[in-house]
Amino acid sequence: MNRGIPTREGDKYVRRGQGWVSLTSPLEGTSYVNVVVPEVYNWDARRKTATVHWVDAVPQYPPPAINPAGTKHVFTTTVTRSSNQSPCENWIVHYEIVDGPPAGFFAHVCHVGRGPHNPPVRRASKIVEKQPASGVNRIAIQVIRPADAPGAGGQRRGVGNGTTTKTWSAPDLAVHVLGPATANIGAT
Repeated sequence: MNRGIPTREGDKYVRRGQGWVSLTSPLEGTSYVNVVVPEVYNWDARRKTATVHWVDAVPQYPPPAINPAGTKHVFTTTVTRSSNQSPCENWIVHYEIVDGPPAGFFAHVCHVGRGPHNPPVRRASKIVEKQPASGVNRIAIQVIRPADAPGAGGQRRGVGNGTTTKTWSAPDLAVHVLGPATANIGAT
């Protein structure tokens, strides 16, 4: 299938037994594409459905952080609409510590405004070590569209995944003594 451009890069090759579909949506929601092959005798085997979830959201994940061991740090994830940069209110951001030293989260939501209209909604969570020590925590972040969002159909859906790290730095001083434990006056 020739797209009408001088190079063949954009051409689509459709072979016998294959098909193609172009699908777009100006609104959030869910589309279902059904494919039926009438030559296949078994009814369940000849029909397949593909599901496309349309989401107008762009998450901005927090960068890695380095702080002294035992201190608290706030990770902030911002979710805005790609169409108009307005906030995606009531969206859920889940933080999970994957590995590293024992630590925990204390979640809260903070609204940081740029003025009286359209303040961005940021989901923040404070990480705290259980015992101060040096180490690195890997943190998985999942952005979830709420069930009551436009086009959600009453179901929550994970729409984005990200990761970041939290490095806890601590002094790790050691003294190495070379030489004899005692010395005579005037000796080195």
